Amino acid sequence: MADIAHKVHVALGERAYDILIGDRLIDEAGTILAERFAGRRFGIITDENVAKAQLPRLIASLDAAGLGHSEIVLPAGKAPRVGRGCRRRSRAYWRHGSNAAIW
Repeated sequence: MADIAHKVHVALGERAYDILIGDRLIDEAGTILAERFAGRRFGIITDENVAKAQLPRLIASLDAAGLGHSEIVLPAGKAPRVGRGCRRRSRAYWRHGSNAAIW
């Protein structure tokens, strides 16, 4: 079972979501996501620094839970921006079957 120390609810009506905070959540992400979003495919958008440090653990967790995923790794310091580039990346995920994104 995941050790969720804190949960922050972001109230956006139909687009509401929770931010989970706790130890080892990356290693347990597959289990957590499979329980809440069974059958979905995930898009992961990150930068080179975070990818180097955390992406292998996240991918291993998603694979262990049988969850499909694809990744976009941006150059360090190039955070995803709202606008045309972000919309293009989102459309690319939807075309490849992803129906949720991890930022």
